[in-house]
Amino acid sequence: MRRINREFLDHDYLTDVICFNYRNDLDYDINEIAIEIFISPDIAEERSKEDSSLKYESELLLYLVHAILHASGLNDKTDNEQLIMRQAENRILEKMKGKSLNFSIH
Repeated sequence: MRRINREFLDHDYLTDVICFNYRNDLDYDINEIAIEIFISPDIAEERSKEDSSLKYESELLLYLVHAILHASGLNDKTDNEQLIMRQAENRILEKMKGKSLNFSIH
């Protein structure tokens, strides 16, 4: 993750999730998604061990939701943007509670 962050985003630090949005806004089709998401399962595992209230799978799901929100146009650079991002994440995760989700990590 650090290598990807450094090579493509010029950030020299480890991060939990990176999302690349390849959609061409000039030729946007609502049915077309063109994103690539990199998630760090190691960070999710570390955070779930640090805080027993966090489940590993829930942390991974949060990273996925976060990336999709970025691809949808939300940012989190300012305090206000972070607040809006957290509220959107929480709304989505709340709607997903109790749903059976199957996904794998590659």
